[in-house]
Amino acid sequence: MTRICWWLVDRGSRILEPEERHAVLGDFAESGETAGQALRDLLGLVVRRQAALWTHWRPWLALLLVVAPFGLLLSLICRWWAEGSATTFYLYVNGWTWAYLESPGARVDLARNSAAVFLDCSALICWSWTSGFVLGSLSRRAIWANGALFCLALFLELLAVRQHHNPYNPGVWSLTFYSLMLPVLARTVLVFLPSIWGMHKALRLATLPPLQTTLWAVAIATMTGLATRELEVSVMSALWPLRPSWGLRLIPFAAVCPAGFMVATAKWRQWFGKVVGCVLILSIVTVIPILAKPHTANVPGVITDPSGSRVANATVIARNRSTNAEYRSFSDAWGCYKFDSLPVGSYDLTVDAPGFKKAVRENIELIVGATWQQDFSLKVDEASPSVSGRSRGHVANQAGSDGRRNR
Repeated sequence: MTRICWWLVDRGSRILEPEERHAVLGDFAESGETAGQALRDLLGLVVRRQAALWTHWRPWLALLLVVAPFGLLLSLICRWWAEGSATTFYLYVNGWTWAYLESPGARVDLARNSAAVFLDCSALICWSWTSGFVLGSLSRRAIWANGALFCLALFLELLAVRQHHNPYNPGVWSLTFYSLMLPVLARTVLVFLPSIWGMHKALRLATLPPLQTTLWAVAIATMTGLATRELEVSVMSALWPLRPSWGLRLIPFAAVCPAGFMVATAKWRQWFGKVVGCVLILSIVTVIPILAKPHTANVPGVITDPSGSRVANATVIARNRSTNAEYRSFSDAWGCYKFDSLPVGSYDLTVDAPGFKKAVRENIELIVGATWQQDFSLKVDEASPSVSGRSRGHVANQAGSDGRRNR
């Protein structure tokens, strides 16, 4: 126990300035205090020194502009990423088949999904590192308190808010890894560790070279522009009142603000270079997210019969009421269909499946970046010759197959 206390004294003394640290450790060695007494005295001194730092404005600025908003924002993004990527991982890891590489369409889907996951992971790591660097630059000696609060905000949201899983993928959420471990793992690897790395880098080097900082800011702004939709949807899913609000347009801008701060505080050789750098980053953070903002929406859904069983191979047609353009999708073996990147506007959805009456849903308004779930429960068409036991048997067999897949 004594050895552990002295180890804590040595670690805790690193929070102090180097000169004061050596003086305090020397006093403990000369006074002959026990390990417990030394630990109590050190903790009291550390608390007083940390409290004195909060009489300045910089720790408060870091708390209000970085810890609170970015801790929540990164946590919400990570929550959405873990929820959305769990199905993709389950499909390609737990349900892997070489048919994914044999079919041209399946290869395209695999490449698209892999690229989307890579982009989301890279963007989240870069946002976290930059936020940690700015937090370290602003806090400096108060980084121990602000860093702890940042990590608390990151993981407290996960513990305080219950994770709402997609009810149409019960087989995914029945596994402990996807329902419990993946959200924690995503926060740890993609947010916590990069932010700690950024804080450590800021304590060693308050600012980066101007050219390196500018290139880093351009890369972050570009990734932010490409991931604008994921940003907005992640916040919209948690803060529903922002769904139709202009506040969603501020999310991409907020994500690149730490990079803008790094450019503005870089050690430029002359004032002209600093002005040019500030104008450049201002242009980046305002123009790129706007230009890259997708003017599209997504429409997923599930098609079932009157008994609640899934209907496979149903044809879904989305018709734009303004242009009369039609987009087609088909339900898979689980009865799920999805329209990716439909141009915004008003649509009519039509579902047609053999043995069932055609279902129509009119005047569905799609807004930018939104995902509108449109589920259909089809009615049996008694007049159709395919309604015989063969059609109903197909639905029953499909339901049984779904049950075996989910298990």
